[in-house]
Amino acid sequence: MTQYERHRKKIEPPQEAEVVKKLTERLLGQSLVALYLYGSAIFGRLGKFSDLDFLAIVKDDIPSSVIEDMSRFLMEISGQIGNPEGKRPLELIVVKYSDITPWLYPPKSIYQYGEPLRKNFEAGWRPKTQDDPDLTVILCQTREWSLTLIGPDADKILPSIPKEDLREAIRQCLPGVLNHLKGQEPNSLLTLARMWATVETGRFYTKEEAAKWARERLSQEQGHLLYLAQLAYRGEREDDWSKIYEQSNILAQILSKKIFSQSCPR
Repeated sequence: MTQYERHRKKIEPPQEAEVVKKLTERLLGQSLVALYLYGSAIFGRLGKFSDLDFLAIVKDDIPSSVIEDMSRFLMEISGQIGNPEGKRPLELIVVKYSDITPWLYPPKSIYQYGEPLRKNFEAGWRPKTQDDPDLTVILCQTREWSLTLIGPDADKILPSIPKEDLREAIRQCLPGVLNHLKGQEPNSLLTLARMWATVETGRFYTKEEAAKWARERLSQEQGHLLYLAQLAYRGEREDDWSKIYEQSNILAQILSKKIFSQSCPR
């Protein structure tokens, strides 16, 4: 039994996973090839405001009526970030199998829901098929560490992605993380730490593991700020990050340079 298989046997899926499973089965029907839970939940290290990440693989495009139904139901069952009821935020990405096999960079996603997009959905926006460099990271992560909810295990059907494509994807995702730093400082800093750890080591880490890895390679002051981000991510400390935005921005730029120096522009 491989490390992947031993770890998978220990995973207890959160209750929301069954809800998403039934939703995708009902709406996507026979087009649904597989559904995976990936991300922090796989390691049992969900923070107070961590979302639950799902990846669905389908055979066909999604009809517009199904997109509308799926978006409406996801807005009902997903918790807005920081909601007082404690409902978990959900993210669902849908990928057409023929868009990722055979592998061609950048991959395409045909649907994505996440709480940062809620206002767009409420305003009537509907996702369309698009090039999605970030999906490269998600596919790599899902192939390595995920829980199969429907269909074959991820390492059986998802493509093996070249390391240079993974590094390129992380490099292209940098501006998006930096642009959303203000108001999301703890999560953004931990995301940058994880990106740095991945491009340098080729491994995937939880945000907390990556923060620990990064703190060992940063100055004491920089490491302390990253530690405060960890505490905020766990919900153990509530700082006014607007007062330390400048320090956060400086650390974000430092992490960004380390990521960029390790990536391989085409």
